[in-house]
Amino acid sequence: MSLYYIKGSAGTGKSTICKALQELGYEVHDADDDDMGSAYDNATNEKAKIPPIDERTPEWFTAHSYRMIPEAIEALHEKAKDKTIFLCGTGSNEDALWHLFDHVLFLDIDEATLRQRIATRAGTNNDFGQSPHELELILQEFKKDKLKKNLPGVVIINATQPIKDVVKQILDSVELASG
Repeated sequence: MSLYYIKGSAGTGKSTICKALQELGYEVHDADDDDMGSAYDNATNEKAKIPPIDERTPEWFTAHSYRMIPEAIEALHEKAKDKTIFLCGTGSNEDALWHLFDHVLFLDIDEATLRQRIATRAGTNNDFGQSPHELELILQEFKKDKLKKNLPGVVIINATQPIKDVVKQILDSVELASG
C-alpha cells in the first residue's frame, strides 16, 4: 500500500479534501492536527502555540515556522505498508520528509483562485491569510511551492475544479499507482 502526500499552499483545498476523503472511509491525516504538525520557535526548536491573528505579526513569522513532526510522519510511513493512507498538508520541513512519501499529489490552482479562497475564509475556523502580511506570506510560499510540481513523480491535481472532481482525480491517481 502507500502513503500519499497531498500538498499545496494555503488555500488550495487541502483541509476540504482531507474531510472529503475521510467521509469516503479512507484513513486521512491533516498536517495541521496537533499530532502531525506544530509551530516551532526557530531559536529554541521548541513547540510554540500559534497566537490569535492580531498577535501573528511579521516578526512572529520570522521567529517561528510550521513543521510536520518527523516521528509522526515516519509512523504513518510504516503504517502505510499495510494500507493506503493520505496526509494532507504542508510544512517548512517537508523536503527532509519527502523520502517517506510513496506518492506526492500537488494541488494546483492559479493565483486569482488562491486570493479568492483566502478572502472567503473569513468566518471559518481558519483565519490564516486574513491579515495583509499573512496574505503576502501565502503568495510568496505559493510561488515557491509551484516549483515543486515539476519534481519527478509528482502528480499534478487541478484543484480549481469542484471538490468532488478533485477527489475523483486523486482517487484515479491512487488506482493508477495501485494497478
